[in-house]
Amino acid sequence: MTRKALALHRQQLEPDDPKIIQDMFLLGQLLFCADKLGEAEDVMRTTFEMYSNVHSRDHTNRRIVLCVLANVLDSQGKADEAIALMRQNLEPFDDLTWFQTAVLLLKNGREQEYRQQCHEFLKRAAGTKSFVLADKSAKISLLLPVEGNDFQQACQLADFAATASDEWMLPWARLVKALAEYRRGDFDSASAWANRAISTHQIGNQGRAAAWLIEAAANARLNRVESARSALAKAEQLFDSRRRDVAFAFRLADWFIVEQLRAEVAELLGVTELQPPTNLKLQPPGSHTPTTDNGIEDSPRRKTDL
Repeated sequence: MTRKALALHRQQLEPDDPKIIQDMFLLGQLLFCADKLGEAEDVMRTTFEMYSNVHSRDHTNRRIVLCVLANVLDSQGKADEAIALMRQNLEPFDDLTWFQTAVLLLKNGREQEYRQQCHEFLKRAAGTKSFVLADKSAKISLLLPVEGNDFQQACQLADFAATASDEWMLPWARLVKALAEYRRGDFDSASAWANRAISTHQIGNQGRAAAWLIEAAANARLNRVESARSALAKAEQLFDSRRRDVAFAFRLADWFIVEQLRAEVAELLGVTELQPPTNLKLQPPGSHTPTTDNGIEDSPRRKTDL
């Protein structure tokens, strides 16, 4: 159906019409979900070029397409190309590209570069009035245990993000605050903030799964083993839902955060059997029914972010 819509729009509209670009973006994501990674790469390269021709470097939709293209490349074992692409498109105060680059570095075992990326990200976020920038820089920097000035800076940014009052921002603000409290060793507070995130109506499955994992980790540290295992089980149910989403290619970074937290919880609880991570082969085509949200925004909000 998407190919037919694209063909029809190409007959009726100008080549750079937004409807054609959106059709291309949706097609690329569907191809990715169907494990047709080579085709997805071709489509996403074309889509990125089209967006680059009509939008500035810092336009939200262009950056979203960039992240999807990088994820498609990385999923084919082209990590170096994906990371280089992201680095070529870094903007000084762009939360999304800095976040995505750090995720790709850590995902591919380049921990020293990941930590340097986080350090630079935190420097750029220092003193920010942007809740989103504070959230993203703190979240990725606290994903692994960190010490020193970077730890202090990340926690301060998380504290600031948690003061956000916009309804759409609440889930992410509460989630990053929960993570900061967990890294501080205040496990009761981490549990409380995680539950506040879980109860937020606007939170997506990737955010709710991460919150349940912080809840599990906090309970494990407090020797509440049964509560920890229950929270982990709830996260696992949500983790299984990740492929029923046409925007999965964009949300890979979010689900990678979930994977990292899962591994940490599993170690705390001595769990050895977990579902395969997202960087393994996708489920066969037709094994799920994708949702229709394609990740492209028509407003400054980024409801698709973790």
